[in-house]
Amino acid sequence: MLLRISFPFLGLLLLSPTLSADDEKQPKKAKSPRDEAALQELIKFQGSWTVESMELNGEHVPAADLKGRTMFFGGDVFILRKGTEMLQVGMQKLDPAKSPRTVNASISQGLYQGEAMLGIYEFEGNDKLKVCFEIEGQNRPKEFKSSAGDGRFVAVYKRVPPPADEKEITGKYESVSIEMDGTEHKAEAEITRQGDAYLVRYTKGNALAYVGIGLRRGSMFSVTWANRGEVGLSVYRIEKDGKLLGEYTQLGAIGIVNVENLIPKKEKAEGVKTVEK
Repeated sequence: MLLRISFPFLGLLLLSPTLSADDEKQPKKAKSPRDEAALQELIKFQGSWTVESMELNGEHVPAADLKGRTMFFGGDVFILRKGTEMLQVGMQKLDPAKSPRTVNASISQGLYQGEAMLGIYEFEGNDKLKVCFEIEGQNRPKEFKSSAGDGRFVAVYKRVPPPADEKEITGKYESVSIEMDGTEHKAEAEITRQGDAYLVRYTKGNALAYVGIGLRRGSMFSVTWANRGEVGLSVYRIEKDGKLLGEYTQLGAIGIVNVENLIPKKEKAEGVKTVEK
């Protein structure tokens, strides 16, 4: 089941560069404190947000114009939509060490395409985000204000909460896979939220071995994966005790389905003997 992402768009969306065979043998490089702080800050953005209010060139945008607008953050990619219509696509870079905290947004499609906007941002709790951008990227704002003709906008976003009955699945796991002949293999796995999707990382020792992308619907969690040209699908059932009980198969194979379970690190796999590949 274990995988390596090789699709360019997914690599862009998830901030996960494609790994070569040599890369997989190398231990993970330690992030600098600055990079780690930026990553932790980026995680706060992940998911979908409604556009609660907006001010452009000192004028408030009518609530009717904002109705149905949502901002989605997945990795460092953001997508602004109005209903199903895509209004804007871009990438952002954060620097939480600055005061106020800064964000640069490069627009690749839609509104202000080609602009490299300079902005600042702040969170109010976990569920409200305020930003202020200078659209043409000439002078970064120092406060959350816009005035007539200054080419700036201030927006407030409100997080769209997940369904109340969904158990959180992010965290660290022990991956226990069982092949048809009964052979069992273990790895470390970590699930993180990436916008409305999930990133699954598998490691052996200190080396990153495999990466997957998953979607959740209720108590079911599905992960697509690729490994040196092989493509497959894993489907897990989310248990009340936090375990993810799953099966996986490969595209182009003869339809063999094997077992792979994810067990929260605070628990131990009972009666499982480790056999390394």
